Amino acid sequence: MSPGYLTGGLGITYAPAKWFSLFISPSSGRFTFVLDKKLSDLGAFGVDKGKKMHAAFGPYIRADLNKDLSKTINLSTTAEFFTDYIEKFGNIDVNWSLLLTMKVNKWLAASIATQLIYDDAVMIKTSPTDEPGPRTQFKELLGIGLTYKFK
Repeated sequence: MSPGYLTGGLGITYAPAKWFSLFISPSSGRFTFVLDKKLSDLGAFGVDKGKKMHAAFGPYIRADLNKDLSKTINLSTTAEFFTDYIEKFGNIDVNWSLLLTMKVNKWLAASIATQLIYDDAVMIKTSPTDEPGPRTQFKELLGIGLTYKFK
C-alpha cells in the first residue's frame, strides 16, 4: 500500500443502459496511504513527510462502460475524476483504465490494457538533473494467450 487509495462518498448512480453507469458524488472522502517508511519519510504521493495517510474531501465522478462491440470483441473502461475542495480546488486527479479483449479464433485470445493517471501530488523525475513535478503516467499491456474450454 504505497500508495493505496480509498475513496468513499454519498452520491447518485445513473445507469441508462446495462453496459454504462455514471456515479456522481458531491461529497467524497479520498484517503491516500503510504505505508512504506522510506516513501513516507520523503512525503511521496502527497502525504506529509513522516505521515502514513493523507485525507482529502471533494467531488468524485466515476464512469463505467462494459460493452460487447461484436461477438468476439469486448471493451471495458472506467474513468475516475476527483478534486479536493480545500487544497487546489479545480485541479482534477484522473484515473482512466481501458481493457479491450478479443477472441481471435477458437484457440487464441488477445487483450490490450491501458491506464492513464494524473495526480499533481505525485512528483516524478524524468532525468537525474530534472526537478520532480507532476506528470501524466501511462501504462499499456498487450496479452496474447491460448484458450481451451474443458467440458
